[in-house]
Amino acid sequence: MKILDPATGTGTFLVEVIDLIHHRMTEDVWKDESPEHRQRLWSAYVAKHLLPRLYGYELMMAPYAVAHMKIGLKLAETGYDFSGVEAGLAGSTRPLRARVFLTNALEPAQDLDMQLAFMNEALAHEAKAANDTKVRTHFTAIVGNPPYSNFGKSNKNHWIHKLLEGFRGESRGRAKINLYDDYIKFFGLSLHLVKCSGAGVLGLITNRSFLDGATQSGMRRVLTDGASVSILDLYRGVHDPDAYRDENVFDIQTGVSILLRWTETPKKSVKFSRLIGKFNYKVSILSNSIITIQGWKSIKPCAPHYFLIDNSRSGEVYSKFSRITEFFFESTTGVQTNRDELCIANDSKDLVARMERFSSSPKEARAVCEENAISDSDFWNHESSSVVLNQKGISEEKVRPYLYRIFDYRFIYYDDSVVHRPRELVDRAILGRSTISLLTSRGVDAPGRGVAFVTTQAADKRALKSARGEAKIFPSRVPGLNSDTNFKSEQLGVGDVRIEDGISYIYAILNSPNYTSQFEAELRLDYPRIPQPNDRELFNALVPLGNKLINLHLLDAKALPNLLEDPRVRFSSNGGQPRLGRYNKDVHRDASGRVYVNETNWFATVSQAAWEQWVGGYQPAQKWLNDRSQTGSKDKIKPGRLLSDEDMLHYRRVIVALEETGRVMAEIDTVIDKHGGWPDAFRMT
Repeated sequence: MKILDPATGTGTFLVEVIDLIHHRMTEDVWKDESPEHRQRLWSAYVAKHLLPRLYGYELMMAPYAVAHMKIGLKLAETGYDFSGVEAGLAGSTRPLRARVFLTNALEPAQDLDMQLAFMNEALAHEAKAANDTKVRTHFTAIVGNPPYSNFGKSNKNHWIHKLLEGFRGESRGRAKINLYDDYIKFFGLSLHLVKCSGAGVLGLITNRSFLDGATQSGMRRVLTDGASVSILDLYRGVHDPDAYRDENVFDIQTGVSILLRWTETPKKSVKFSRLIGKFNYKVSILSNSIITIQGWKSIKPCAPHYFLIDNSRSGEVYSKFSRITEFFFESTTGVQTNRDELCIANDSKDLVARMERFSSSPKEARAVCEENAISDSDFWNHESSSVVLNQKGISEEKVRPYLYRIFDYRFIYYDDSVVHRPRELVDRAILGRSTISLLTSRGVDAPGRGVAFVTTQAADKRALKSARGEAKIFPSRVPGLNSDTNFKSEQLGVGDVRIEDGISYIYAILNSPNYTSQFEAELRLDYPRIPQPNDRELFNALVPLGNKLINLHLLDAKALPNLLEDPRVRFSSNGGQPRLGRYNKDVHRDASGRVYVNETNWFATVSQAAWEQWVGGYQPAQKWLNDRSQTGSKDKIKPGRLLSDEDMLHYRRVIVALEETGRVMAEIDTVIDKHGGWPDAFRMT
């Protein structure tokens, strides 16, 4: 057996290998020998069997040097006598060394004839030894914690990319980026090395995104093909809903996992376990063998996603639901401006004034762009846009209410001279109407933080928070369709239903905490799927709850006058203007429930539940204030927004809506549980 750490850093894993082998040999294999004889056996074993089999690759000089030092210190600690020798420079001999080489593991062996001529003798010897190792050495154990999260910015070579060909599967689009992350390249290298040896073991601590990532299905298939795999999911990252009760074992935000993979076993298996908790708890568990950890479950990765997580029957069940796109005749992606600072504003009058200035002359247009950090592109330039707008004339009719983010309504100047991608369906079905539209996206990072929202206005493509997909708009009505109906009520399987009731049922499902929890993996990858209720009774029970959520999220005071006409949350002042200060300093929530705008102005009795409530991937109570707070420093300070009476009323309504949202969501799950729970309350055919 030969052991390799392909990104050894300062040699931590190799030092641990030495420690484990020393303990095994002296405390087990040679336990009956005298201490003196054990020491002689150990020195002979190190020289003949350990150091010749211990390999590491490291790209950076400093950690490479430290790795050699740490290995030497560890061997000295074990009592190794350093009597072993090997060939050195110019025919000399030197103490036997660990095979830790200064080289890039993600580059193939190269023809060094020309390069060696320009290297000093020591570096030339090192380069040749590393090259020979890459060509001639077969490894059967790969260990380590390879680097990740540079998203393919380095190590771009044909050889390593070729090793990833099997990982691509059917992934497209984002796969070009996600599959070229360095940690995935190290997976490709490790599997290649084991394949060349005919059998082997992988033991890697690495980014956990491959377990359920949208573009790694091919990688998961290859990892489990012809091998047994055990995965310990250690931490799902700061964007996960459980992050508040979970801590990483490393001082990073990225989720991590431990993977063990071995070939040549008579029965192939895939096992999964997850460790959630605080740092000290995890370290105490991990100080023992991970095999002794409780909660290992056998899983069966299956097409098309090959998830390497415990999602039990969820994939099989979820596939029987109808994709939300099947419920609507037409849909469109949210509006994309490419220059929000130019054509979007909090106040309609400010927006008109800005557009009039921008269109007055190319010189003024350039000044506006410089003030707002707006750059020209291949598809747009300020000069021609200014000229076109000047010819058209600035019209207040083009200033439209706009859902910029969750509960964050602004104004947009809706003209293709400044908006990169206005949407034809938005023009036809939404602008100037009161059409309720459902918003969702093709995959979200954290389904437990919300997968949908509603609006009666044009919406930004980032209205929902998702790094995986843009917001998709599904209008309930579209002029020109049959009875202007854009909703396929027959998809619900409960007979004739009103459009509004159908949308309310879907919205209730999308806001069920048990739904987003049970089908978390699937919701990360694609549009939500909606189940048919087993009977009309469940449908009728969910419709009013979904309808209440819709009215809450539309802040519809006419529909909910007792809650929203005069919200119970009050604004208080000890004097001074209600101008937002700096977020997390002046603007914050204290233990009494006061949310401060500045030192002398605040919103009273804001519950912790409302402050922390997630909707559509955001925490609106915090984000709305944060986006309007003071920014910058010294001479570049941008003052916070001076809240108007309308702003204050809006925020008070948002807080009440958020408080009620949590209650209604819990009630949705209660209703579903009374009808059999997930998935038994729904039709599976």
